[in-house]
Amino acid sequence: MGPPLKTPLFVAACTTLYAVGALVTPRAFPLVEPDSASYIEFSNVRTAIYPAFLRIFGELGLGLEQITYVQLALFVLSLATLLAALLRAGMSRTLIVLMVVGLLASVHLPSCHWTIMTESIFISVSTISVAFWLDYLKTGRVRFLAAICLCVGLLIAIRPAGVAFLPMIPIAIWLQWHRRDVPRTALAAVVVVSLAFGPVIERIIYRGVHGDQQSSLIPVTLLGKAAMVVRDYRA
Repeated sequence: MGPPLKTPLFVAACTTLYAVGALVTPRAFPLVEPDSASYIEFSNVRTAIYPAFLRIFGELGLGLEQITYVQLALFVLSLATLLAALLRAGMSRTLIVLMVVGLLASVHLPSCHWTIMTESIFISVSTISVAFWLDYLKTGRVRFLAAICLCVGLLIAIRPAGVAFLPMIPIAIWLQWHRRDVPRTALAAVVVVSLAFGPVIERIIYRGVHGDQQSSLIPVTLLGKAAMVVRDYRA
């Protein structure tokens, strides 16, 4: 992995490479997408985390274009966390550099930071969660499991699609069951409380803004999916 003093410099160099690349890469998406309005307006059909994110930075005086730089900065920090975890796991520096270059080469990933949609912060939290997963699978320590569950809960709060990460938690626990450093009841409590934190905060914010006027895109989404199935069947 290299001398300790050189590791932060390597991580900083890689994340700087990504940041500079993201700044100069042609943007595949516009600043405002058709769906952006529902986040900007804090619509009750959206979960509250990203609209609250926009509202907070808007109150601080940032415009939408400036907020995209915050999104890039958050991803750069999450990438630094992941790269440090990969180094601890023994991944070679050459492969890490190639990975960073590959992230930039995708074009779509760096473009996500420059649009007012949930993708950028969702990917940032996902990236941090992968770093904690690597550390947990390496050590079995409950603090990393707690961090994983916090991230997954926050992912669910940002986008309900985050529930797709839930099955990975019991699998990880099972893989490290023999190395757990707390009793099973404490482990269960850590998982439940950490997972619940993000959704609970999201519900508090949502109800604080919308009260009982709750709505969801799920019925519309399911109707659209059904229409696609019928169309494909008729075709």
